[in-house]
Amino acid sequence: MDAMANRSLPPAVQRDAGFSLARTGWAPNDLDAWIQIPAGEFLYGDEKEKQIIETMFAIQKYPVTNLQFKRFMDDGGYEQQEFWVRMAGNGAWKTESTNYYFRHPLTAKRRTLLLLA
Repeated sequence: MDAMANRSLPPAVQRDAGFSLARTGWAPNDLDAWIQIPAGEFLYGDEKEKQIIETMFAIQKYPVTNLQFKRFMDDGGYEQQEFWVRMAGNGAWKTESTNYYFRHPLTAKRRTLLLLA
């Protein structure tokens, strides 16, 4: 577990440690945690270029895991049209039961409520 969080190790080693832990069934207690990103100025990139975040937002602490995606699928997330933006075009997914195309979840808050269920 230490290797996964040790930022002095190369990213590939951290990633592989995470994969190994996942195969054991381990998941962090805060898997569904969200991090608040405040509006305001921040330094971006290696050049430390000043950028501004106009509006506060939240992002999940961890990338979506197979466990979270399984919960989404088990709860019928793909079939709940209110979680998806309607669109037509290349790469859009079409349900069997409708003529609508869906691609991205509408809001992180709604998706979180689904994942926590």
